[in-house]
Amino acid sequence: MASIIDCKKIQPLLSEYVDGTLAGDSAWGVKLHLSSCAVCARAAEELSATVSLLRSLPREETSDAFSEALARRLADQVLKPARPDLGERVREWWSLPRVRPALAAAGALAALAPAALFFSARQPAAPVTEPPAVASAGDQQQFLDEVLEEHASYASGEPLGDPTAAVLLVSSPGGEGSTARGDRP
Repeated sequence: MASIIDCKKIQPLLSEYVDGTLAGDSAWGVKLHLSSCAVCARAAEELSATVSLLRSLPREETSDAFSEALARRLADQVLKPARPDLGERVREWWSLPRVRPALAAAGALAALAPAALFFSARQPAAPVTEPPAVASAGDQQQFLDEVLEEHASYASGEPLGDPTAAVLLVSSPGGEGSTARGDRP
């Protein structure tokens, strides 16, 4: 039984083997492998069938102009300078005289941006209200209503980006179906 390592060595040689251009010792090694490996033997059969099909097609003659144009195009592709890799392009860009000062200025602005955002976004903290000592259920209800109204006034501008939450918070705390206070129907 052939191993995968053998198959990886043999498969690149199959085209030459099918064409009959493989050297003697190599051809013998491929033939020996094909006798013990069904996968490679199947690949060789398919390759041979493809070659036979291509040879059975009518041969088209091309004009001299086509051959010359193809030769020029291939030469242009081969002689075209290779594009430098990313590292070379970055080194070239970095060596330009105007890049370093501009990068330093951009870096300084980038370092200041979080601080500017932090200080511009800060809002004064809402005063913390201490719950009064309540004695009766009426006083407790009044306190809860006040807290809900205060909360609704702070959160009225689309809290957490959800416009429906503002509607729910602003709705009357004592109305039917209100569960803002923890009431159960």
